[in-house]
Amino acid sequence: MSSAYRQGGLLHRDPNRTALFGSRSSSPLPMYNKPSDRYAADRTADDIQGQNDEALEGLSQKVKLLKNITINIGNEVRDSTKMMNGMASPSPEFPEIQFGCLRASS
Repeated sequence: MSSAYRQGGLLHRDPNRTALFGSRSSSPLPMYNKPSDRYAADRTADDIQGQNDEALEGLSQKVKLLKNITINIGNEVRDSTKMMNGMASPSPEFPEIQFGCLRASS
């Protein structure tokens, strides 16, 4: 007799199956019921979390670097603007300095 039979037109499991195997829901193959499977899943999750933490730290360092670069660019622009504004409105001595240089070179 097979483990399945027809009763009332429907296919049913053999009622003796539960008596033989119990109500276990895990796999009958021992390779899939190892206690280390749960440990491996937890370990994999921990590894992934560690990789995420490392990536986050790397991104934080890059953000700090970009912030410093941006601050330095802002300082350079500010200093250059001051210098350019100083050149646009020369001091009253500028023509004398300019002509003095021309006289000295001739």
